[in-house]
Order: sequence, then structure tokens, then C-alpha cells
Amino acid sequence: MGNTFLQEKAYEQSIEAYKKALKHDSKAEDTRYNLSYAMKKLQQQQQQKEQKQQQQQQQKNQQKKENKQQQPPKQQEEKQQIDKNQADQMLDALNRNEKELRKKNTKQKGKEGVPASGKDW
Repeated sequence: MGNTFLQEKAYEQSIEAYKKALKHDSKAEDTRYNLSYAMKKLQQQQQQKEQKQQQQQQQKNQQKKENKQQQPPKQQEEKQQIDKNQADQMLDALNRNEKELRKKNTKQKGKEGVPASGKDW
């Protein structure tokens, strides 16, 4: 069973089959050798998968960088323009708030300066 799984590159299943065989006959040197061989092959397979994933991740990162660099200058200018427009809107809102606060303050000062009788003599 272990040899069949090994030939089909089902390393995890072949390892389990070799372990079961060793439980029945712990002195079988061929089985022990095949078990270690299957374990090495499984380890190599896992390393290859990890390398492949790392390469794919690097390619994705590289593509993202290239896409950012290839962005046309007009779009970059539009983004800057939007930022300027937003800044202008924020400044306008702050100026309006400041004017309203000044009006409120002058009204309060005016009320404090006039006596309760309504006459200032």
C-alpha cells in the first residue's frame, strides 16, 4: 500500500501505510527506509508549495507596484486637485464657523453693556 501511494505521490497516505506496516513488523528495514524516503519527499513537496506561494505573493506585490507607477499623470493631478478642493471646502467651513462665533460674541457683549432699564446714561 505504501509503495502504491508513494508512486502516486500521495506521500501522507504512504507514510501512514508504512507506519502501519512497521507496527506489524518492526524489523522490516525496507519499510523503514521507504518511510524515511516518503517523509523526505513530503517535506520537499511542502517546501515547493511554500516557495510557489512566496513567488506568487512577490508577483502580486510587484504588479501592485507597477500599477501604481504606470498610473497616468493626469489621474495623479486629478487626485491632487480633489485634495485641494477638499481643503478649500474645509477652510470655507471653518471661516463660516468663526464668523458665527464672532457674531454670537458681539451679541453677548452688547447685551452685557446695556443695563436692565434699557437706558444707557
